[in-house]
Amino acid sequence: MQKVIDKISQVGSNAIIIAAASLASRLLGIFRDRVLASEFGAGQTLDTYYSAFRIPDLIFNLLILGALSSAFIPVFSKLFFKDEKAAWKMVGNFINVVLSVLVVAMIVVFIFAPWLMKLISPGFNTVQLEDVTMLTRIMLLSPLFFAVSSIIGGVLNSLGRFFVYSLAPILYNIGIIIGALYLVPLWGISGLAWGVVFGAMAHMLVQTPTFFKAGFRIQKVFDYKEKYLLRIIKLMLPVTIGLAVVQINLLVDNIIGSTLENGSIAIINLATNIISMPVGLVGISFAVSVFPVLSYAYSQKKEDVFVENFVSTFKMILFLIIPSMIFAIIFRAHIVRILLGAGLFNVSNTIWTSRTLGYMAFGLVAQALIPFLTRAFYASGDTKTPVKIVFISVLVNVVASIFFTKVLDYKVVGLALSATIAAFVNVFFLLGLLTKKFHHIDFNRLFMATGEYLAFSIIAGLASYGTLYFIEPYFYTIRTIGLIGQTAIAVFVGVFVYLLLSTIFKSKEAQKFTDSFAGIFRRLSGIGKELG
Repeated sequence: MQKVIDKISQVGSNAIIIAAASLASRLLGIFRDRVLASEFGAGQTLDTYYSAFRIPDLIFNLLILGALSSAFIPVFSKLFFKDEKAAWKMVGNFINVVLSVLVVAMIVVFIFAPWLMKLISPGFNTVQLEDVTMLTRIMLLSPLFFAVSSIIGGVLNSLGRFFVYSLAPILYNIGIIIGALYLVPLWGISGLAWGVVFGAMAHMLVQTPTFFKAGFRIQKVFDYKEKYLLRIIKLMLPVTIGLAVVQINLLVDNIIGSTLENGSIAIINLATNIISMPVGLVGISFAVSVFPVLSYAYSQKKEDVFVENFVSTFKMILFLIIPSMIFAIIFRAHIVRILLGAGLFNVSNTIWTSRTLGYMAFGLVAQALIPFLTRAFYASGDTKTPVKIVFISVLVNVVASIFFTKVLDYKVVGLALSATIAAFVNVFFLLGLLTKKFHHIDFNRLFMATGEYLAFSIIAGLASYGTLYFIEPYFYTIRTIGLIGQTAIAVFVGVFVYLLLSTIFKSKEAQKFTDSFAGIFRRLSGIGKELG
């Protein structure tokens, strides 16, 4: 038992494990997007492909993600430290009940898919509606695999086993890449959907051996009245309502995007995928790694452990994400050209994606903090407050999206600007209510750190910007290799200046970041045992 506690307490090295695997996964995701962009361009085909994710994602988010993010891990973690056998029985029952509900939901959606797609893609023509209906029906298989995989991942996280959990997204992206490169030539556009399904299956299978080694055994149990299941449902309901609102927001974006120029849905999705890299590497990695220890500390009334991990994680997220925001704004055009500029992805696609990425980058800090701040509420058993805030932010997003796209005619950029505004609204309310809920946390110190890192980042950004143009004559930036060389040197200068300033002013986060890398090497020695 103490071994498990020790594992979940290593937040820094756990986050780096998740971040490293997330980096590999997201690089594969970028390669996937480059393949899609070069093969199809930002046009009708990609609009159709991305729209097909909406309903399967809706099912997964409402029925599974709410339970896992807010209820399942705290309930399992608390029960595991009291009665391990009962905890495993609860997991088996939860999986069986979830799969039963999902199968029913899949059948209903499969039948009504044509009408649902007309509702969420009103701007599509007849051919697009037929294609998006077909892709949606195929992708309905993916929530089944993701459901089991996510439950397994939640258990492994609670036990401090992050490595195979971190590998799962990599295999998911490999599945999609195989679909795009090899299945599309054989089966047409449906190959993209089958790639998603196969990737979801791999996402589940890679974690299964470690899951069984941890202690799980298949059990013939189906008790929808089990007290722990009812506890999870009670805790997840507010979060599920909040996720439903978020999904409605995504559907609204899809509806609006389908009425804009062809390729708008593809552009907003491609830009979102790019900006999600730093959000995933920093915000989500730290949020996932610290959640089990926050839940443990709160349930065991260890206030000092809770505060220490909250403050250190908050500051580390700021230390890493603020310079990422500045660099993303400065290098937005370079990023899009390097990552997506090939084949049918033309100049117009590049310009609009760069603009969209730029507006989304302004909200990077807020987007990275939201997963962490939300989990701080969840760890304390409060699942209602973040939901109320989501209602407000989504309402802001919907109103702003309509205003910027239909009134001011900002086109697809209006969707990005609205998302940024909504993200800051979300963080503003989360922080405001957290200051009232956790009086023992010194938020003034956190806000001062924000100003410090922002100042360092602006200076580093100016150094990068100056370097970018100083060395431009020495690189043939018409070619991708020349653009990569110019960008790499400019970014290196910026990162060097940022770390130098952090060291000169004795930033503790710089030292902790270095120490976490030392810890990761120690953890690597135990990975073989975890896999075995």
